Amino acid sequence: NEDGVEVNQYSWVQFQAKCPRFEYGSWGGSRVEDFLESAIGFGLITSFGILYPGLSLFAFVGAMVEHRLFAYRMTHVTRRPFPRGAAGIGAWQQVFDHISNIAVVVNVLLL
Repeated sequence: NEDGVEVNQYSWVQFQAKCPRFEYGSWGGSRVEDFLESAIGFGLITSFGILYPGLSLFAFVGAMVEHRLFAYRMTHVTRRPFPRGAAGIGAWQQVFDHISNIAVVVNVLLL
């Protein structure tokens, strides 16, 4: 440029290679941390949403913003993970099933 400083222009593949990995415990986050955050929000809304039903609207808007931020992070901040096929969400399905069962008990006790 005009200041005499050389600027490197990276290709998209070079840029992706320099990004942090999308794995547990890394700076860029991971699938486990994302599901855990979603499970906590789901548990709070299903367990205590009966006390203030309007909270569900705020939770929905918050979840939409959060998922857009996850998408941005996966495409612009972290290295894209290697694609693998899956039949579902795996063990997280059991976690959400247990949260749902506990939420039914909590809601009955709160009434």
